[in-house]
Amino acid sequence: MEEPNVGEVSIVTPADCGNSPKRVFLRDFLISMTVNDLSFIEKHLSDSFCWTEAGRNRRETKSGFIEMVEQQGRVVELGIRGIITHGKEAAVNGIQKFADGRQTNFCHTIEFVSAGKKQIKAITSYII
Repeated sequence: MEEPNVGEVSIVTPADCGNSPKRVFLRDFLISMTVNDLSFIEKHLSDSFCWTEAGRNRRETKSGFIEMVEQQGRVVELGIRGIITHGKEAAVNGIQKFADGRQTNFCHTIEFVSAGKKQIKAITSYII
């Protein structure tokens, strides 16, 4: 499903992305990462947040993750292929296209503080 452009970014999400509040939240969180909405990101990361980029980096602070978001480069298209949630765990996969021509495929596995909260405890990212 083609979403409205957010600034200069084209957003494409699955048609069933809006059928659960947690899926909508995860879509919005990924969009916030794409457009550098740092206040939204920081608001939804727990104080004990940890981010791992599989095979590369581990950042055990909110600020380390936010720094990565700021440095990723200008994204021109975000394509979310799927969002799966179960209890306090979730996975999101898709593709990002950058203004400089780069393209990455990603899968983020996400652990929430608890099943009912929109507070993220950890993200492990697999980026190709």
